[in-house]
Amino acid sequence: LPQALQAGLLTPFQYLCVSDDTDLRDDNLWSGQKYNIERLSDKLSTRSRARLIVDALHKYLADEYTCRALCFCVNKRHADFMADQLRLYGFNAESLTSDTPSAEREQLAKNLRDGSLHYLCVVDIFNEGVDIPEVDTVLFLRPTESLTIFLQQLGRGLRLSAGKTELTVLDFVAQANQKY
Repeated sequence: LPQALQAGLLTPFQYLCVSDDTDLRDDNLWSGQKYNIERLSDKLSTRSRARLIVDALHKYLADEYTCRALCFCVNKRHADFMADQLRLYGFNAESLTSDTPSAEREQLAKNLRDGSLHYLCVVDIFNEGVDIPEVDTVLFLRPTESLTIFLQQLGRGLRLSAGKTELTVLDFVAQANQKY
């Protein structure tokens, strides 16, 4: 990553960890070697957390109403919830999950690319194999249990694009379970 940035092959980025008071330390959220996705979604899909995320957008983004953001969520319900919440606060947002029909997926990607959509809330579906170099903002709205997945998701915003000067990454860091 540092060598690719130095060689000008990737977009420079600023990575900001946003403190999140959501408490994920409860062992009831844990199953085997990882978080229970449904319980984690319940914990992350709250209006107070959505408000914290919106406040961070206002604080850290140069223009939170015209960015092109991928928002990585824990599951379909969380992605739908976050898109709904962002729209309630006046943001142009949609969700995209494995249930989204292919033609609609293509249209949502096109809309994000051309700037007519600003926030696309996704579940692992856009980790790899999608090329939207115009993405200038990445929001990690959930814990990422795999370094490989984290780097793939980060990479969605590191692509070079005409006029893009940097990528802004907001990682919402909750109080994690000790096992995490």
